[in-house]
Amino acid sequence: MINMSLHLIAAKAALALPEVTCSQPFGEGCDVYKVMDKMFLLNSSLSGAALSNLKVTPDHGAMLRSSVSAAAILISSIPPKANIIKASI
Repeated sequence: MINMSLHLIAAKAALALPEVTCSQPFGEGCDVYKVMDKMFLLNSSLSGAALSNLKVTPDHGAMLRSSVSAAAILISSIPPKANIIKASI
């Protein structure tokens, strides 16, 4: 069973921002959050584990990598770089 707390926290934070929309362009179970038609958060799952893909600045990515201890989180930096963090819940 997928632990949805990561998705719920990410969705609540995203929807608190102005002008945010949520859709499922990749199918059920894969929520995409956009602002001004630009994606900044994707909530999905990988091998039964909750996955949130966030578009963040490099400084914010470093802060998130040092403070988050949930499921599997893909933190994408701008310019594009990717770092995968896996931790047990």
